[in-house]
Amino acid sequence: MSETAAPVLPWIPAATLLPRHVWFLVAGAAGGVGTTTLAALLATALAARTGVAPRLVDHTGGVLAGRISTALVTSPHTVQDIGPFAADATRLLASPNAHPVIVTSPERDDADTAMFALQTLTGVAPTPAPLTGAPPHPHGIIVINSTSRRRSPQAAAGRLARIAPGAPLVALEWDPALAVPGPIDPATLAPPTTDALAAILRAFGV
Repeated sequence: MSETAAPVLPWIPAATLLPRHVWFLVAGAAGGVGTTTLAALLATALAARTGVAPRLVDHTGGVLAGRISTALVTSPHTVQDIGPFAADATRLLASPNAHPVIVTSPERDDADTAMFALQTLTGVAPTPAPLTGAPPHPHGIIVINSTSRRRSPQAAAGRLARIAPGAPLVALEWDPALAVPGPIDPATLAPPTTDALAAILRAFGV
């Protein structure tokens, strides 16, 4: 890929210099839940937000870079794809400088694993912090990702919200633009996808 200008995305605030290092740590509740895809989306959104691409750290075998459509001058910011959540990743995810994003499918077992991971990071049940107003949340958020048009994430989001009221949740609906392999074209993303990405950035004060 050739070096290009950072993407300009209408659903992301204009590029600006952020006052601090942004480090997204993206973990999955299981394999195949869309962890690498979400990491690529966050990298693209962060590039638009800052004007330069974040550094990519990929623990999944090198797939992450192949899901990003442009190669940019790298910045101090980082998007790290650590693959499926594991107990030995807890210390990394709990770093005070990290923004943990835990990805799950709508399946009950995966969603329960994601909630366990979030509670492991915080040491307690999640502090109420609804994303509707997008307040900064220091501990992490759960993204319920639908990889099939037949499985909406809304039911799983509702169940997790009942289990842990106020848990920071984002529902990512199935998007045909994400269903094909290779680089993701941000111009083809459906509005629910761009809304979810913007909510994640706002939730961490980015």
